[in-house]
Parts: sequence; C-alpha cells; structure tokens
Amino acid sequence: MFNSTGYIKFVTQENGSMDLLVQLSELKRKSVAFIFNNTKIRKIVSIQRRKEAIRGTVQKLREKLIRWRKFTRTTLVVEEKPSEQE
Repeated sequence: MFNSTGYIKFVTQENGSMDLLVQLSELKRKSVAFIFNNTKIRKIVSIQRRKEAIRGTVQKLREKLIRWRKFTRTTLVVEEKPSEQE
C-alpha cells in the first residue's frame, strides 16, 4: 500500500491533500483546546449563576427574618402564669 502510485502521489504532491491534512490537524488541535476551554467557562458561569441565586434567596430570607423579629417584638404579649398556690 505504501509503495502504490496513488499513495506516493498523495504524499508528494504540492498544495494537495497531504498539505491540507497537516493544516487540518493544526486546526483540530486548536478546536479541541477551544472546546475544553469553552466547557470550563460554561461550568464557571453556571456555578456563578447558582451562587447568585443562592445569595438572593438568603438575602430574602434574612429580610423576612428581620421583619418577623421586629413584628414579634412589637406584638408579643407576655402572659403571666397563674400561681400554683391559688
């Protein structure tokens, strides 16, 4: 196979298929790196969005707790316990 005229022509021709394959291999190497980096970037962005959503929820809960504490302080009526001696 490696001694066939088709293979020799394929390997030795100028501006032909072999040159194109060499250029494509370089692009393929870069595309693999780009895909890997894009995946990492997407993962980082999703983590940041999740953190922002959690922080927003925690902030809302904090505000509700503060309002609840203020409400209970102003409306809490302490009932006196009846004494057991009576």
